[in-house]
Amino acid sequence: MNSLTNTISRPSNVIVIRTLESMPSSSPMDVQVELTSITSLSIRWNPPLEFEQNGRIVAYKVNCLGANESSSIRLLNISTDAKGLHIKSLIENMQYCISVAARTRLGYGPYSQPICVTMSKNRKKL
Repeated sequence: MNSLTNTISRPSNVIVIRTLESMPSSSPMDVQVELTSITSLSIRWNPPLEFEQNGRIVAYKVNCLGANESSSIRLLNISTDAKGLHIKSLIENMQYCISVAARTRLGYGPYSQPICVTMSKNRKKL
């Protein structure tokens, strides 16, 4: 008759490795848009979650997309020291959709969910 016994073995050796850097796997968090006038707005964000950064964040990109290409603004290589920015000279009564992406040395990750605002006298924080 063969009996099974529970035995406790020594744990395996612990190996710590560092994976290669990659593009962020998620977008910046907590994107906030505030109309500061009928032609300007303020945008703030936090970096992606640490385990989704996949390396050191070196820059951000902000898209402020209007109804057509001539009214759209794309801002590249925004410093990681910047926790937000202010965009002026927007067109009154036009709708803009704002999204933010983070970049490592290997490229940009996904954009945040767009926040769409209409540049009107009804100032609000989104």
